[in-house]
Amino acid sequence: MSFSKRGGGKIAQEGKTIIIEGEAWKRRSGLGKYDQLLGGKSWEKRHLVLTATQLYYTALDDTEPRQVLNVLSEKATVMSTYSDTSHPTPYCLSIRTIDSLSQTETTKWKLCFEDRATLGLWLVALTDVVNEASCKDYNA
Repeated sequence: MSFSKRGGGKIAQEGKTIIIEGEAWKRRSGLGKYDQLLGGKSWEKRHLVLTATQLYYTALDDTEPRQVLNVLSEKATVMSTYSDTSHPTPYCLSIRTIDSLSQTETTKWKLCFEDRATLGLWLVALTDVVNEASCKDYNA
């Protein structure tokens, strides 16, 4: 398992409690995911930070979040996914969200981890965040 000792950088400075953080391969979004067809890289190694409500990622050499996924407001779901030879490792998960306009579920982020144990840690942590939010909505 490869976990960074970065301490969440700016995220920790903002007083947000970090549930888990570490490195993973993130599939590029938009047209970037098709870059492999042109000889480029469709997967990039990123540093991930999960708080009680949000998942952030940064470049490995930066502490400024590049993109933020609000797990609660985007009604994210998390699942382990089947991997193929185009993935950097066989230990993958998908984060799906509900599109606010069409009300359809789409894959927002796809992540691959170095080993099965790390994938398991992230699946449990993300599932706990989603379940906590679901229980709060249900009991509201």
